[in-house]
Amino acid sequence: MVMRNIAPEEDRLAVFAAAIVTHDDGPDECTIYPEDVSSHRRQSTWISAKADAFCDTADRR
Repeated sequence: MVMRNIAPEEDRLAVFAAAIVTHDDGPDECTIYPEDVSSHRRQSTWISAKADAFCDTADRR
Protein backbone atom coordinates (compact mmCIF):
# COMPACT_ATOMS: atom_id res chain seq x y z
CA MET A 1 0.00 0.00 0.00
CA VAL A 2 1.33 3.44 -0.95
CA MET A 3 0.47 6.33 1.35
CA ARG A 4 0.72 9.90 0.09
CA ASN A 5 0.42 13.10 2.04
CA ILE A 6 -2.18 15.26 0.28
CA ALA A 7 -1.64 18.98 0.76
CA PRO A 8 -4.55 21.33 1.44
CA GLU A 9 -6.28 22.42 -1.77
CA GLU A 10 -4.79 25.91 -1.75
CA ASP A 11 -1.32 24.31 -1.78
CA ARG A 12 -2.20 22.09 -4.76
CA LEU A 13 -2.93 24.84 -7.27
CA ALA A 14 -0.86 24.49 -10.41
CA VAL A 15 -0.03 26.81 -13.28
CA PHE A 16 -0.85 25.46 -16.71
CA ALA A 17 0.23 26.47 -20.18
CA ALA A 18 -1.57 25.86 -23.46
CA ALA A 19 -0.24 25.31 -26.94
CA ILE A 20 -2.64 25.65 -29.87
CA VAL A 21 -1.87 24.01 -33.19
CA THR A 22 -3.88 25.09 -36.21
CA HIS A 23 -4.53 22.69 -39.07
CA ASP A 24 -5.59 23.69 -42.58
CA ASP A 25 -7.29 20.34 -43.15
CA GLY A 26 -9.00 19.78 -39.80
CA PRO A 27 -9.96 21.26 -36.43
CA ASP A 28 -7.40 23.11 -34.34
CA GLU A 29 -5.96 21.30 -31.32
CA CYS A 30 -5.13 22.66 -27.89
CA THR A 31 -2.68 20.90 -25.58
CA ILE A 32 -2.70 21.85 -21.90
CA TYR A 33 0.22 20.96 -19.65
CA PRO A 34 1.65 22.05 -16.27
CA GLU A 35 4.29 24.76 -16.61
CA ASP A 36 6.40 23.78 -13.64
CA VAL A 37 7.41 20.21 -14.53
CA SER A 38 10.53 18.92 -16.23
CA SER A 39 10.39 18.26 -19.97
CA HIS A 40 10.69 14.54 -19.22
CA ARG A 41 7.65 14.52 -16.90
CA ARG A 42 5.71 16.82 -19.24
CA GLN A 43 5.63 13.97 -21.77
CA SER A 44 3.16 12.15 -19.51
CA THR A 45 1.25 15.05 -17.91
CA TRP A 46 -0.66 16.68 -20.75
CA ILE A 47 -4.06 16.54 -22.39
CA SER A 48 -5.05 17.51 -25.93
CA ALA A 49 -8.45 18.18 -27.43
CA LYS A 50 -9.83 19.39 -30.72
CA ALA A 51 -11.30 22.89 -30.88
CA ASP A 52 -14.93 21.73 -30.87
CA ALA A 53 -14.41 20.12 -27.43
CA PHE A 54 -14.05 23.52 -25.75
CA CYS A 55 -16.75 25.99 -24.75
CA ASP A 56 -16.78 29.58 -23.58
CA THR A 57 -16.83 29.67 -19.76
CA ALA A 58 -19.37 32.53 -19.90
CA ASP A 59 -21.83 30.08 -21.48
CA ARG A 60 -21.47 27.73 -18.49
CA ARG A 61 -22.01 30.17 -15.64
